[in-house]
Amino acid sequence: MMITKRRRFDWLVLIICLLILLPQSRVAADQKEDLDERIKVEVLGQTNFESDISKARDRALKDAFRAALEKALGARVTTATTMEGLTITSDVVISQTWGHILSYKITKEYQSKDKYYIQLTAEVSSDARWWAEFEGSLSVNSLHVKDLTLQQSYVLDDQVSPGGLSKDKVLVIPVKGETYALMAVHTESLQVVWRKNLNSKLTTPLVTDGEWIVAVTDREITVLNLLYGWIKWSYDLKESVNQKPVTYNGNLYVTTQKGNLYVLGLNKGDLIWKYNSQSYFISAPAIAGERAYFTDSQGYLHVLDIARKSRVFKRLINPKLYATAPTPTSIFTYLAWNDGNDTISALDSVSGETIWSFIGDVAKTSSVIPPYLFNDKILGIFIHGNHSRVYLLDAKTGHRYWTKDMDETVIEVAGASKDLIVLNTWQGIRILDPEFGAILWESGAAGLKTQVVSGEDRLYYLYDQNVDIYW
Repeated sequence: MMITKRRRFDWLVLIICLLILLPQSRVAADQKEDLDERIKVEVLGQTNFESDISKARDRALKDAFRAALEKALGARVTTATTMEGLTITSDVVISQTWGHILSYKITKEYQSKDKYYIQLTAEVSSDARWWAEFEGSLSVNSLHVKDLTLQQSYVLDDQVSPGGLSKDKVLVIPVKGETYALMAVHTESLQVVWRKNLNSKLTTPLVTDGEWIVAVTDREITVLNLLYGWIKWSYDLKESVNQKPVTYNGNLYVTTQKGNLYVLGLNKGDLIWKYNSQSYFISAPAIAGERAYFTDSQGYLHVLDIARKSRVFKRLINPKLYATAPTPTSIFTYLAWNDGNDTISALDSVSGETIWSFIGDVAKTSSVIPPYLFNDKILGIFIHGNHSRVYLLDAKTGHRYWTKDMDETVIEVAGASKDLIVLNTWQGIRILDPEFGAILWESGAAGLKTQVVSGEDRLYYLYDQNVDIYW
C-alpha cells in the first residue's frame, strides 16, 4: 500500500515539473527564434547580355544575391566575393564569406537590348552580419597541402629584398644589385617582362590595386604600371614612410613617421586630404566601411570618416599598443598588444567600445604581428625572442580554439583559409592546420631576408638570390 502511494506521488511530481518546464522551453524557443532574425529585402540584379541567355541569367541571379546581402548587411559586397564559394541548394544560398540567404523568390525576369534583369525577394539571416568582411588579405584556398612540392627554382643575378607581390601572373620582386630595382617576372614562363631602377631601397612592401603598383622609398612614392613597369607619377612627401600604404576606391592612404595621414589620388598623385594625429610614429592605415583606422605610438586608436574628411573618434586603448596596426571590419576592429600578457581585443567599429578582450599567456613579447582575420576566426601572433606564440580565436566571441608555441620567429602571415594557415618564418615556410594548429608542411630553405608571396594557385618563396615556386 505504501509503495502504491509513493508511485502516485512520484507521478504527480513528474507531471507538475513538466507543466512548469514546458512554458519555459517555449520561451527559450521563442528567444532562439528572435535571435535568428530574418531580414527581408527586395532587389534587382542585372548583367550585360550578349548571346548566351543561360550564362546571362546566372550572372544576373548572382548579382541579385550580392545586392540582397549588401542591402541586408548594410555593407559593400563585391560581385567577385559573392560569386566565389557560392552554393545554391534548393532555395537556400550559402556564401562562404557572407553567410546565408535563407530563401528567395524570383518575382520578375526581363531583358533589354544589352542587359538581363532578375528581380527577387529574399530573406537574409541576421547572423550573416558577423561574416561581413571576415576574409584575409591573401587567398590560398586553391593550394593542397598533400600535393605541395617544390616545382621550380629560379636563381636571380641580384639579391632579393623584402616587399614583393604577385598579381595576374606577374611576380614583382624588389632586388639589389648595382642599384635597387623592381623586377617583374611572368609566373608561367619565368621570363623577366620589365625592370625599373629605384633611387633607394623600399621602406614598405609593394601594394597594388590590380592595375598600378605603389613603391615607397623613404619619402618618395612612385606609382608604376603592373604589366609594363612605366612610371605614372612620383610624389615627395618630405616625410619618412615606414608603414605599408593601402589603396581604396581610387585613392592611396599613406601614414608617416611624423604622425600624418596623406590621402593621394591614385590616378594623378594629387593631394586630396591630410590628417595630423598629433603623435609621432603611427601604424599602417586600414580601411573598412568607408572609415580609415590606425593607431599611434601612445596607444590611441584613430578612426576617420573618409567621405567627410573628419575624425570620428580617438580612443586610448593601451600605452603598450605601440602602433601595432588594427584589423578593422565594418562591425569589429581587432587590436593586439602585450602588457605582461598577450592580449587581443575586439572593439565596436562604430562606437569604439570594447566588445571582448582575450587575455593570453604571461610572456615578455618583443613584437606583435597585427591580428589576421580569415573566415570567422582571428589569428594573433606574438614574438618572444627567437620563439613565437600563435593563438586562434573566434572572431565573434574571442573564444580560444588553440595555442601553438613555435621554435621559429614568425615574420608574417602569408595567407589563410578554412584548410590552412601559411606563415613565413626565419626558418622557412610553415603551414598550419586551422583546426588544431599542427604543422602540416614546412619548407627546408631559409635565408637572411625571406618572404612568402601567395599567388593564385602557388606560393613563391623568396630568399637570398632564389625564387622557389611551390604548388
